[in-house]
Amino acid sequence: MPRPSTPCRAPRRLLPIAGACLCLGLPTAYADPAIPDPLLDADLDTLVRLETVVDAGRFPQKRINAPSRVTIVTAQEIEAYGYRTLADVLRSMRGLFTTYDRNYHYLGARGFARPGDYNTRVMILVDGMRLADPVYSQGSIGSAFPVDLSLVKRVEFLPGPGAAAYGNNALLGLINIVTRDPVPGTHQQLRFERGSNGHTAGQATVDHTLGADTRLLLSASRARSRGADHYYAEFDSPQNNHGHADGLDGEAHNRVFAKLALTHWRLQLIASQRTKAVPTASFDQRFNDRRSHTEDDYLMLSAAREFTLSDVTTASVQASYNQYDYAGFYPYDYPPVTLNADSAHGQRIGLETQWATRAFAGHTLRLWGEFYHDTRVDQGNRDLDPARRYLDDRRTGEHWGLFLEDEFDLAERWQLNLGLRWDRQWTGHTTAHPRLGLIHQLDDTTTLKLLYGSASRAPTAYERHYALAGFNTANPALRSETIRTLEAVYEYQDDGLLVSGSAFRYRINDLIDSVTDPVDDTVSFRNVSQASACGIELEGEIASINGDRLGASYTWQHSRDDTTGKGLTNVPRHMLKANWLTHWTPKLQSGLEIQYESGRDTLAGSHTGGRTLANLTLISRHLPHGAELSLSATNLFDIRYAEPASRDHRQDRLRQDGRQFNVVLSVPL
Repeated sequence: MPRPSTPCRAPRRLLPIAGACLCLGLPTAYADPAIPDPLLDADLDTLVRLETVVDAGRFPQKRINAPSRVTIVTAQEIEAYGYRTLADVLRSMRGLFTTYDRNYHYLGARGFARPGDYNTRVMILVDGMRLADPVYSQGSIGSAFPVDLSLVKRVEFLPGPGAAAYGNNALLGLINIVTRDPVPGTHQQLRFERGSNGHTAGQATVDHTLGADTRLLLSASRARSRGADHYYAEFDSPQNNHGHADGLDGEAHNRVFAKLALTHWRLQLIASQRTKAVPTASFDQRFNDRRSHTEDDYLMLSAAREFTLSDVTTASVQASYNQYDYAGFYPYDYPPVTLNADSAHGQRIGLETQWATRAFAGHTLRLWGEFYHDTRVDQGNRDLDPARRYLDDRRTGEHWGLFLEDEFDLAERWQLNLGLRWDRQWTGHTTAHPRLGLIHQLDDTTTLKLLYGSASRAPTAYERHYALAGFNTANPALRSETIRTLEAVYEYQDDGLLVSGSAFRYRINDLIDSVTDPVDDTVSFRNVSQASACGIELEGEIASINGDRLGASYTWQHSRDDTTGKGLTNVPRHMLKANWLTHWTPKLQSGLEIQYESGRDTLAGSHTGGRTLANLTLISRHLPHGAELSLSATNLFDIRYAEPASRDHRQDRLRQDGRQFNVVLSVPL
C-alpha cells in the first residue's frame, strides 16, 4: 500500500467527446489579424494603466492603485516564449519557482516550497472560478491544468496574503488565469504540435456568432507523449533493471473548453482528462512496473452575470460547479503481489456575489460574499486483486466568506485601502483577517506602497482524515495555518519603462507538515512549527512601439524553520530571470529566456547546486493560407540539473529534462 502524500484520483472518463470534436474539425485558439485585441497587442505602458487586470477581476482597479504588486503575462508573451504549461508561465515570473517529480508540478513562492505540497498555499482562479478541489484543495499547474494555454488571454500574479481578500489557499499569493472571449463572426483554426520524446498534440477551435449579442467559443484538444527514459541509482540492482525506467514516463490528456457570451451572462465549461505514468516508484512501489500511473479529471461549470445598478454602482453574481476525480494505481511486492488503487472524489457547488459603489465622495466601497457546499468529499484506498479495502472516508462540508473593503483618498496623491475578511471554514472554525494598504503617488510616474495583511489556511480533508492502518494516521484536531506579512513596494512607469522593487517579511504559525511517529512509524499531518522569511524582489522592463520587449528580475529570499533555526528545504536563495522578445521582420520574431537559480537544500541535507537555463522560440508569421509556424527549444544548452524530491520518494533528488524541441503549426480554416 502507498503512503500517499500525493493525491490519487479515480478515473471518470469525462471526455469521450474530445476526440469526436477533433474529428469533426472543430478548431483551436484563433487570432485573426483583422480583429485586433487591444490587450494582446498592448505595450507595457498600456498594460500598466489597464483597469481590468488586477485583483483577479473581482475588484477591477488600476494596477498602480492595487494593494499588491501585480505581475502580468499576456497571450502574446505566452506564444513568444513557447510556454506549454501554466508551470512554464509561472516559472518566468519574478519570485516564483517550480518543482517537478515526473508526475506533478509544484509551485514555490517567496521562500516557501514544501516538497510534496499540492500548491495549497497559493490560490488559483480560472476566470474568477476556484480551481481548488474539496479533498486536497490543490491547484494543478502542469499538464494536469485543465485549460489549453492557447486559450489564455493573460495570467495575473498578486503576491502576499491574498487570503485576506480571497479566502482559503491564498496564503502566499493569488494566480488568476483569464481566458479569451469569443470574437465576432465565424472563425476556425487547427493547431498541431510535434516535439521531443514522442510528444504530439492536436487542437481545434471555433468562434461563432449565434446572434446579435450571442457568441460561442468552442475548443477541443488531445495530446500524447512517450516521455523520456530515466536512470535512478537508488534502484540499481539486477531485479530492478539496474535502475533504468524505460518507456515509463508517458502521459496523455484530453481537454474541452466552451464559453458562451450573452448580453449580460457568461456561461463556461471546462473539462479535462489526464493520465500520467509514474517512473519514480514513489510511495515504495515496485520499480519498473508499467501499471504505475495516476489519473486526473476536472469538470468545471460556471454562469456569471454583471449588473449596472447606477452610474456609480455595479454588482455581479457567479454560480459554479466543480468536480475533481483522482486515482493512483500502485503495484506492490507485498505478498501476494497486488495493485493498489488510491482514490479521491470531490464535488463543490458555489455562489459568489459582489457589489461596488463610488456613491460616497473619495471612497470606493466593495462587498464580496461567497458560499460553497461540498456535496462530496470522498477518499478511498483498496487492493484490486485480491480485493481488499483499507479506506472509505465520505464527507460533506460548507464554507462561508465575507469581505468588505474601503478604498479612500486621504489627501491628494495619498490613498488608504482597508479590508476585512470573515470566514466560517469547512472545519467549523471562524476566522477574521485584515488587509491594509497605504499608497502614495509621488508624481505621475512613481508610486510607493506599504502593505500589511494576515490570512489563514484551513487543513484539507486529506490532511485531517486520510488514514491507513499501519501507514497513515488521521488527525481531526489539525488547526489552520496563519500568516502575517509586511511589504514595501516601489513602482516607476513612464514611456514604456517599468521599474519596480519590493521588500517583504512574513511569519507562518502552526505550519502543517507530515510527521513520522518514531513509535509506530506511521505518518500523520501535524501543526509542527512556525516559519519566517524575508526577501527582496527587483524587476525592470522596457517596451518599444513595435512590440519588442526586454525585461529582467532578481529575487533574494531567505526562509527558515523558526523551531529548528534551519533554512527551509527546496528554496533557491537567488533567482535571476531575463526575457527578450524581438521582431526581426514583419514575418519573424524570437523570444529568448534566461533563468538562473541557486541551489536548493534537499530533505536528506544535501544540495542540488545552481543552474542556468536558456529557452529560445522562433515564430514565422504570414505563411501561405495565413498559417503560423513556431519552433521552441527549452534547456537549449542541455544543462544537467536536479530538483529536491519529497519524502514520498526513495530518491533525494530527481533529474529534470535536458534539451527539448517543440514545433507548432497553426492553420486558420
